[in-house]
Amino acid sequence: MSFSLPASTTASTTTALATGTATSLLSLTTPFVAPPDCDSLFSTTSIVSSFWWNNYTVTTIGITVSDPTNLRFADCQPAGWDAVVPESRFFFSPAVCPSGWTAYNVAAFTETQRSTSTTVTYASYSTVNTAYCCASDYRLNDMPFTVILANVASNMCVQQMGVTIETLKDQYSFSAPASVRVHNPYHIAWNAADRRTLSPTPPDILTCSAVLVTWVPGASVPPLVCSDGEHSDPGRSAGLKVLFIGVPIILVGAALVCCSLCVHYSSKNRQEERARRERVAETAAVENN
Repeated sequence: MSFSLPASTTASTTTALATGTATSLLSLTTPFVAPPDCDSLFSTTSIVSSFWWNNYTVTTIGITVSDPTNLRFADCQPAGWDAVVPESRFFFSPAVCPSGWTAYNVAAFTETQRSTSTTVTYASYSTVNTAYCCASDYRLNDMPFTVILANVASNMCVQQMGVTIETLKDQYSFSAPASVRVHNPYHIAWNAADRRTLSPTPPDILTCSAVLVTWVPGASVPPLVCSDGEHSDPGRSAGLKVLFIGVPIILVGAALVCCSLCVHYSSKNRQEERARRERVAETAAVENN
């Protein structure tokens, strides 16, 4: 499957990463397992600013970033990772999340592919499922402040460390991390035909407008509430049954009741008219006598 992603979601790169010429995305049909010593490939930086949770006093927050410029970093990625052009290295298709990782924001994505003939430009559309994968104990975009980091995408996997709960005078509570760890998510994609080649089998929500916020690979997918009715939830289906079945039955029943009342009152009126005519005839006969 060919799949392209908007350039705005790619990470910035350095000259140390500017190698690799392959433009095809790597595929991960089974969960990738990284070597155990890859957790040490982090570089440390910090941000110094004033935050509202510390009454806007100068605060230093340590940030530990997974460093793709490290010479050993490629050894901790799937085979062929460093042969891909830098802007596409964290995109995989068709693919599943690495072992032990969690998928976030599982949703349908429609891309437009244009081809030009001699006179007309044609647009074709294809829809795939996409998701972001974060390592265990990390959450997508769980950054407590705004920061731009080199070599890290705008969507980032974040682990808050040394979190403390503080309460202000107005009893408002908040969490304040002492430091955070960050790594680039794997942005994966698959279509309906890919599902049979992937293990564990990812969900298929191509016909659904809903977004699956989190999904642990291999877990069952809860019912999704969609706007197109393709995968509507039981409550919505029951409501539609009442609307399209119950209401007509009620209307037919009401019509039958109305008809019965019409027949009843019509018969009663005829009987009263006949009795009135008989009384008039009897009165006329008496007067003639």
